[in-house]
Amino acid sequence: MSVERRIARNTISLAAAYLTGQVMTLLLSVFLARYLGEEGYGVYVFSFALVGLIFIIADFGLNTLLVVEVARNKSIAPKYVTSTLILRGSLGGICILLSAAAALLGSYPSEAAFVIMVVAASTFLGSLMNVFHGMFNAFERMHYNLVVQIIERSFTVTIAIALLLSGFGLVQVVLVIFAGSILSFVISSTIFRTKIAKPSRDVTLGEAKDQLRRALHYATTSILLTLLYTLNTVLVQVWGGNAAAAFYGIAYNLAIPLTLLHTFFLGAIFPITSQMYVRSFETLKMMQQKAMKFLLFFGLPMTVGGFLLGGNIILFLYGEEYAPGIGAFQILVLVVAIKNIGGNIGNILAAANLMRLNTYTVAVATVVNLVGCLALIPPYGPTGGAAAFFLANLSIGILQLYYLRTRLFKVDYGDVVLKTTIATAVMALVLVLVMDMVHVLVAIGIGAGVYFAISFLIGTLDKGDRDIIMKVFRK
Repeated sequence: MSVERRIARNTISLAAAYLTGQVMTLLLSVFLARYLGEEGYGVYVFSFALVGLIFIIADFGLNTLLVVEVARNKSIAPKYVTSTLILRGSLGGICILLSAAAALLGSYPSEAAFVIMVVAASTFLGSLMNVFHGMFNAFERMHYNLVVQIIERSFTVTIAIALLLSGFGLVQVVLVIFAGSILSFVISSTIFRTKIAKPSRDVTLGEAKDQLRRALHYATTSILLTLLYTLNTVLVQVWGGNAAAAFYGIAYNLAIPLTLLHTFFLGAIFPITSQMYVRSFETLKMMQQKAMKFLLFFGLPMTVGGFLLGGNIILFLYGEEYAPGIGAFQILVLVVAIKNIGGNIGNILAAANLMRLNTYTVAVATVVNLVGCLALIPPYGPTGGAAAFFLANLSIGILQLYYLRTRLFKVDYGDVVLKTTIATAVMALVLVLVMDMVHVLVAIGIGAGVYFAISFLIGTLDKGDRDIIMKVFRK
């Protein structure tokens, strides 16, 4: 199978999985925000952020290492999955104890403490489940992710919404989320055993220690990224209370799914990137050029459209009481373009054994984010938290582009940026003219139609790009 077809198959599978998960999660967040109110939804958002912060060591770079090493040598999968489960289970057990300590010693109301504990248990199971999902990615069987995602999200979201409509509250919802975690773990492990490999029991303590040592190259980056994505919500709640956390939460939960394409594309391309760096450096350069172009082609109009229509979108989905989250969303949505222009750079650096540069980049971003939070959240609340997160991601984008140019190869930024920017500018002009005259959903449709029409007229995707697309979908 050609590189283009493999990337397409992997991307489509992960796209469907992520899209299913994010759309249903967004649907659940809308119901939670409307039925629990600002305080209740703030507790929900804060609990997940706090537990995410505590589980910062649970991955320890093990899943990234798993994909890199198993993608290159699939025969090691039976022993590798067992050792990874043991290591992540041990680290997760420590995190469970820390979560219990935080819940019991943090002077939280009894209901909030219980929610934190249930979320911690659910996160622990999710951490183990991700081992199997990493294996699916390494074997390029991303469609199994889709199966698990559809079943778990359908179960969890349907029952949770039914409970909310029946008058139940936050405790019952998080118990359903925990049940969904059990279900997804059982399904994932069953698929792995029956479709890929049976876990081996022939794993020694020395092998596990050696794996943990190799994971250290990825652990720092993994820990810092988790810190980057969870700290702001916690600090917004600390300084502003549950209502402020709710405003930041709805902005974050609405903006981050717009990075969907970037997320699943990089997940799909990562195993191939690892292989191409060894086999064909020229092919890798071509992949990077096209990855940046395709990602920005979709990411830039989403960023600009989201910024212009953000207020109307939040009012439509969440109602007037969540209007204070509009400013935070308009800042967070800028991260979409930054992530997409970065393309596949982090994966390439990892494949090139330059993981330390990824670590330096994320370390700088974490410091920028922390300083930004301390400076901006007290006076500006959720908007300040969003600004800090944006500045952190901007620093990542700048440093990654610098490392790509100085340590690996150069790309043609004119080909990547110019025509996409022109089409996006025309779309933005049209949106400014019509956004107050039509419903927000109609405005989104008009914006998308204008963007794709202008892109076609000016040839944003050239013949080479179209040839790749044809290879992707040719039978």
